[in-house]
Amino acid sequence: MTWILPKDESEYLRDLAKKQAEYANLPVMAERKKMWYAMNDAHPGARPPVIIETWTFDRDFMPDSIFHCASPVGRRIETQLLRNIRNHELIDDDKVIPDTFDIGWFVDYDEFGVKVPTERIEDAQGIETGYRYLHPI
Repeated sequence: MTWILPKDESEYLRDLAKKQAEYANLPVMAERKKMWYAMNDAHPGARPPVIIETWTFDRDFMPDSIFHCASPVGRRIETQLLRNIRNHELIDDDKVIPDTFDIGWFVDYDEFGVKVPTERIEDAQGIETGYRYLHPI
């Protein structure tokens, strides 16, 4: 994958990052962090946070129509930023909007030379809805 962004995408993504940073610095986010720590530390009377796992309905929450970036790297960055922004603007659950842009790591591993095929299934609209690994053992 190339890591070069077109200038217009770079400027647009900077604006999205600024918006995420603004949301991350809202006073409510500090309160949510306290709530999560209180629950994780088993403080008596701590209210459990409630979150909506939006990835389970991405075709509605993150439709193609909201994206502006055409480059693969731009789209990946845009997806991460928009997921956080839209979560705050549309859902506003107890999720803490991060004040960072996290870069995940990828590990490619070899199953000792044994191929493990994946079987995928699509719904009536052609959207992948499930998969399973066809383990050889």
